[in-house]
Amino acid sequence: IRVAGGSTLADLHLEQDAIPHARGYAIQARVNMETMTAEGQVRPSGGLITAFEPPNGPGIRVDTFGYAGYKTSPSFDSLLAKVITHSTSPNFEDAVTRTYRALSEFRVEGLSTNIPFIQNLLRHPDFVSGQTYTTFVDDHTAELAATDNHPQRFFTPALAPVASSDRRPDHQSSGCQFVPVYSRFPPPRHLLGVVSGPGVVRLDP
Repeated sequence: IRVAGGSTLADLHLEQDAIPHARGYAIQARVNMETMTAEGQVRPSGGLITAFEPPNGPGIRVDTFGYAGYKTSPSFDSLLAKVITHSTSPNFEDAVTRTYRALSEFRVEGLSTNIPFIQNLLRHPDFVSGQTYTTFVDDHTAELAATDNHPQRFFTPALAPVASSDRRPDHQSSGCQFVPVYSRFPPPRHLLGVVSGPGVVRLDP
């Protein structure tokens, strides 16, 4: 706006000599609700997100609208989250490693995403060495979609029965199994009693 009003870059202290040198690298990984076939076909996914735990920590930022319990809509595009990482290291591979680990810590359940595809790309030696080009993904689709054998660095609670002291006597004889439900939000924790059929009983925290 000030340039349009007649100011020069020198007036705004934006000449090249006044701009700090870049430090390190940043990578943005766009997590979509879709998977890619070896033939290059994109298969959309959707449904109810049953677990959603984005990564966090130094040099990691996630922009997203997702949360556990969210039901996706086909009326919008498939973008679910932007995982943005930054490393101050002059070595590009350090930023790649941070991005790969962040995606390994991203827990999404209830639908499929392209996280394994991105991880395959981050592990490709040509990407790490900066030897990519405009049609790189098109030329390596089968290779990038070949496997999703990547470590998952997040905790998945086991749905184990709760101790009998947590059960209500009136449900003990109904074949009802009680499991703890964990949330990324603060307590209280709730118990759900799941019976045969659609019935769900909420107990006191």
